[in-house]
Amino acid sequence: MGQVMKSPARERHRLFCGSVLPRGGDGRASASRWVRSGEAAKPPVLRLEGESREEAQLKRWSFLLRHLKDRKVVQWMLGYVAAGWMILQLMDVLSEIWYWPVAVQRTVCLWVGLGLFPALVIAWCLGLSSWV
Repeated sequence: MGQVMKSPARERHRLFCGSVLPRGGDGRASASRWVRSGEAAKPPVLRLEGESREEAQLKRWSFLLRHLKDRKVVQWMLGYVAAGWMILQLMDVLSEIWYWPVAVQRTVCLWVGLGLFPALVIAWCLGLSSWV
């Protein structure tokens, strides 16, 4: 009876910003404590009253970096770059021995480079399983 229902907007905010929206006297999320900084040169940033723009952006960046660390995305990226470098070195040696055309080396280099983004997406998705 005393438990307050969680709204989807509150959950999205909690997941994105790592904090909970402030509540009004009736238990609902109070938008009156939130302000939008709308300067012409900079995009608006949702922030609390009394909180500077830099503090709000720092919270978002620290939230993102914490998730990247928790999901081990940086380790996956470094592993992929190391494996890609080894593949390219091997291609260099083998292309000289077997007289492969330069187009083969360029194609392999292109696929190694284009594979980085899907590898990071897979790393992000597999990082969720470690939370369970």
